Amino acid sequence: MGSELYHRNQWQELVDVIETSLQELPRALQRCRDECYGPLRLGRRMGFAQTVIHQMITLKECQSQCIHKLGELRFDKTEEFFGSYFHYLQYGYHMLNASLPAIQASATQLQLEPHSDVAKKNAVFYRQQHGVTRKDFIPREDVQPLIESMDLEHSFMHVLDELSGHLEQFGEERQGGEEGQDDAELLDNDFFAYPPANMPQAEEWEWQEWNKPEIVRFTTDPDRMLADNVLSQDQCDKLLELTKHCKEGDGYQRKAPHTYNELFEGLNILDAAKKSQEGEVVPELSQLYVNASRRSRDAIAKEFNLQTPLYFSYTHLVCRTAKDVVERRDLSHPVHSDNCILNEATGECDKVPPAYTWRDYSAILYLSGEFEGGDFFYAHSTKDLSPEETVSPKCGRLVAFSAGKENMHGVLAVTKGRRCAVALWFTLDPNHKEATFSMAEEILHEIKTVS
Repeated sequence: MGSELYHRNQWQELVDVIETSLQELPRALQRCRDECYGPLRLGRRMGFAQTVIHQMITLKECQSQCIHKLGELRFDKTEEFFGSYFHYLQYGYHMLNASLPAIQASATQLQLEPHSDVAKKNAVFYRQQHGVTRKDFIPREDVQPLIESMDLEHSFMHVLDELSGHLEQFGEERQGGEEGQDDAELLDNDFFAYPPANMPQAEEWEWQEWNKPEIVRFTTDPDRMLADNVLSQDQCDKLLELTKHCKEGDGYQRKAPHTYNELFEGLNILDAAKKSQEGEVVPELSQLYVNASRRSRDAIAKEFNLQTPLYFSYTHLVCRTAKDVVERRDLSHPVHSDNCILNEATGECDKVPPAYTWRDYSAILYLSGEFEGGDFFYAHSTKDLSPEETVSPKCGRLVAFSAGKENMHGVLAVTKGRRCAVALWFTLDPNHKEATFSMAEEILHEIKTVS
């Protein structure tokens, strides 16, 4: 309805509809969040505290997606849902010559979308208007409680993820107990007396023969590697079958996080396991996703001769599909570093939030598919972002590198077809290891046990 009013130039009606929708939004969000509650699943091989933390992570992950689920009704699918309210409001109020509400709507949009070019342009426009001062350009107070609650939700998720990593590490250190202590003594000390047993090895539920990876050194850089033959064609085909369950924009606030000229779809490893639990996905496909990720991790740790454990930080099955665009001048994924934020003006790359500063290594395991373009490339440096070395995707090819500014990288435009790969990020810090990876393994182990 709001979109129709916008295209009809019915500005007063547009403003009224959006303001009414804003009043209803907190109630709609709460209804969505309430639907996320479910029964507590007690993992057989997890301690009580770990089970509770994992349950909380599942709950909060579901609740944090509510704003995006409601976004299915957004005015324009290229806009971030919550921010789009204020994009349309500022324009509606501007057309009604209501300057102050328009300015405050623009300031709120910029607060929600600080990296949006549209939000920045709107802000510049209003700041340049005669008589507008810094005191005028402030976000709306009435939506601050909702914004603060969403920020707290994301902060709480981060704390839970860190706590889960602490518990898993502590459980591993305490496994079997200290010499001379029996179970009763351990119970007196803490309720991690029965820590989780080690997860089964990947080979425990194998259903295919694995190839022997072939390390290909196309560069002398010690922080980069390339390996072929990590997956067989059959394994690539099966993982491509799993991509049918990818969802648009998975894991990102925007459905098109990198370019609007491609359809971005993803499936994280926990969602794959849950779909197997619910009968939507054959369990062997989700297990192959897990095993291929572990196989990649082990190859990287061996090739880089790491002396400390390498932990998963985030695992994501992603596909990029070209749209019908006559001429492409953009990249599929702009040049970036995986653990710092590039300042293009100075060439510095700062390891500060919101960058994932704990990431130490990154990798892409290609599944191929029918597509054109989409080559991965390393840039020359932080000051010269042009391609230095390119890598063409093919089934079973693994590209890995250290995640810092020494390996600025990007992806050329996918000009035709669909390009799929498993994207992997790793950390040497156990406090930041991917709790959802262990949760996925637990779910798949339970499915196997029951079957």
